[in-house]
Amino acid sequence: MKPQNWLKLKNIEAWICGKKIFDGLNLSLKTNENTVMLGQNGSGKSSIVKLISRDLYPVIKENSELIFFGRENMSLVELRKNISIYSSEVEKRIDQNLDVFSAIETGLYGIMRFSGRENNYQKSLRREVEELIEKLNLGHIARKEIYRLSDGQRKIVLIARALANNPKVLVLDEPSCNLDLKANYELIKMQKYLSKSSTTLFWVTHKIEEITNDIERVVFIKNGIIIGDGSPSSMLTSHKLSNLYDIPLKVFKENNYWQVLPRV
Repeated sequence: MKPQNWLKLKNIEAWICGKKIFDGLNLSLKTNENTVMLGQNGSGKSSIVKLISRDLYPVIKENSELIFFGRENMSLVELRKNISIYSSEVEKRIDQNLDVFSAIETGLYGIMRFSGRENNYQKSLRREVEELIEKLNLGHIARKEIYRLSDGQRKIVLIARALANNPKVLVLDEPSCNLDLKANYELIKMQKYLSKSSTTLFWVTHKIEEITNDIERVVFIKNGIIIGDGSPSSMLTSHKLSNLYDIPLKVFKENNYWQVLPRV
């Protein structure tokens, strides 16, 4: 399938609680191009995710565009069929008493809990959940309640939930936040699986070790401005990372994983 822009932001101005977050933001993202966005906390990464989810609306002005899949007026229903988003908000809102199978199943219908209407849903769709659980090796916890999972298991299950409706694009907003080393490694392994699927990844983080060989593009954001954009090898240099994070850094690659250390 020929790549197309799934997102185009042109001359975007946006405010949150009286504070200007973006002023003239420009960014285009393509299907079939797995992309990582790097930036410090507060740089505007999560605000871009809110623009995508339509939880944040830009100021309407001349020469400003917010376009999804080449369309300026895509409904929320259509948007959610094409783009799934994982964020900490999903973790807060999901019914913690659901078992893993049911939690993933809610992703088919865009709900956070069942309310007695589940018998009206298509039973055939549940086979899709079974196949997803099998592909992601979640069978051993399929009947375990969400509240009983580890932080790492919970995040992977909720990412699986975001995949349930087979979206064209999966947006992951800081999925490794608060994970220990083992859980973070499991998440990186999942990224490798996702990168080989038909779903395009947009991975928002501040950790360069999450940028695997399956990532084709890296975007830097700082103070609400895109300051760099290119291939991982061109972007992940000591000089550029030091400028992004305002600290002297040394970047190197070991066993196909990017690493960063303070430069002393």
